[in-house]
Amino acid sequence: MTANACVPLGNQFADVHQDGLLPYDASSADMVTFRHGSPALSRVLQLVEKLRNAEAQIKYENLTRTIREHFINTRPGAVELRLKDYLLRHIERVVQDAFCNAEVTPQIRLFGSSACGLDSKGGDIDVGILYTRENNVKTLRKVLMELHKHRAQNLNGEAYKLKIQPIFHCKVPILKIKDNSYDLQADLSIWRGQGVVSDLIMQFIQYDKRVQPFLIAIKYWSKRRRINDASQNMINSFGYVILALKFLQMLGIIPIRPTTDEPIARKEIPVNLGDILVGFFDFYANFPFDSHQISILKEGIQLKNPSEFDVREIQTVMILQDPIEISNNVARNVREGTLRQIQSEFKRSYQCLSGDGGWIKATEKIEKRSKKRKR
Repeated sequence: MTANACVPLGNQFADVHQDGLLPYDASSADMVTFRHGSPALSRVLQLVEKLRNAEAQIKYENLTRTIREHFINTRPGAVELRLKDYLLRHIERVVQDAFCNAEVTPQIRLFGSSACGLDSKGGDIDVGILYTRENNVKTLRKVLMELHKHRAQNLNGEAYKLKIQPIFHCKVPILKIKDNSYDLQADLSIWRGQGVVSDLIMQFIQYDKRVQPFLIAIKYWSKRRRINDASQNMINSFGYVILALKFLQMLGIIPIRPTTDEPIARKEIPVNLGDILVGFFDFYANFPFDSHQISILKEGIQLKNPSEFDVREIQTVMILQDPIEISNNVARNVREGTLRQIQSEFKRSYQCLSGDGGWIKATEKIEKRSKKRKR
């Protein structure tokens, strides 16, 4: 993929589930700049050093197998991918009918988890409308009217209605589309170049075979523990991906910047998935978010600098720099109370995995969290 590529209709679901390796930039793997600024930061950086310098000692072999099995078992099957493609094609027809008299025909683009291989069985799909002739809400309203007119068809050719929920009073207006016949869901919004993010994540995934199952495991864990919801002052999936990628960069498993240049000699970091996962939870359970921020665009860890971001003071409790919109804090919704909840979950999972609890205990599902979350 090129840096500005996006995933069009066609074989997009098959494309993002193929394995592959891109060349590795060794210059960043061996040069991790640590900026010590507090005892807490020194402690987490010592953890990184310990993992980086360890010889090939397999400590969490069973956990590694569990994570790989979880990855395999949660991949969307061929039937699900085909049904999702049918839904995408239906949405494309509706969008084009809504603007059939327009000089420029709108296109739709897939982005998010489905576009970069981080989707799992039953996951929804994110779709963007590439059209700049009208404002976002006006465009979505036209598509909404057209969706109500059209009927989807099942595999037997029988027509049925899709359930549509418009959500316009938010930063990014969307149409939530649900296909109850096949238990599919899609979020339709205006294309804002989101494919660049998907491409970046895909490039990191292709650098090392441990990246994809690791990211899938973190995403699954965060949802099971109900700490993956920006509307509830938590972090969203993208935020957890940033945290996970940063940890992998600190270990030297992936570079700061992906490259498609000629291959460079690669230094293998002999850390298995189990060690990485346990280290990840330990690292962020103790990370000093009060004084430092996370960026996957820079070496090491930086002191917190709210002036770099388009945020109010209350939106700087936790700072995760968006690698594309660099003035955006992906964790802007997090508050002090929810940060404590998030870090307590990191600590709990570290204790489960390093003790006798294991993966099942670490990912034990929370049905509902207490309303006491803001402060």
